[in-house]
Amino acid sequence: MVGDFWAWAYGDLLSNTTRPILAEFLVGQALGCLEPGATRVEWDAWDLTWQGHGIEVKSAGRLQTWHKPSDGPSPIKFDIAPRIAEPGRPASVYVFCVHAASERATADPLDTTQWDFYVVGTSTIERELADQKTMTLSILRNRLGAEIVQWGQLRTAVAEVLPPPA
Repeated sequence: MVGDFWAWAYGDLLSNTTRPILAEFLVGQALGCLEPGATRVEWDAWDLTWQGHGIEVKSAGRLQTWHKPSDGPSPIKFDIAPRIAEPGRPASVYVFCVHAASERATADPLDTTQWDFYVVGTSTIERELADQKTMTLSILRNRLGAEIVQWGQLRTAVAEVLPPPA
């Protein structure tokens, strides 16, 4: 019965309410930090923990469930607002995930080759964007200098931007 519920509730992986959870799962799989049998914690200080560091995962997609083909691709924008319940941005690293497919007929959010990943240290976001609440893909690429990372390279990319041990 639980499988039927999941298919009913979360079967639309292009939905902007389901896609972020899938992105967290994909990043967690790439990092190998998903505990067997553990479930996702809603409203935690950050999304994943890897090597003792908080990882914040943000996602966006070119296609949206409600779009008609004539609407064209969605603009890519990420919420990077400092947390209210936690001081500032408590995660050490942000992983920005863009489901880049632009054709509904071939879009498959489970295909990691259809995603572009960008990894940025929180210190870079703090330094360059301060208290800014949102960020576009062009700011991510041009101002923060983030480059596309393939899913299989996420572990290396995240390790490279982790803060040094205290």
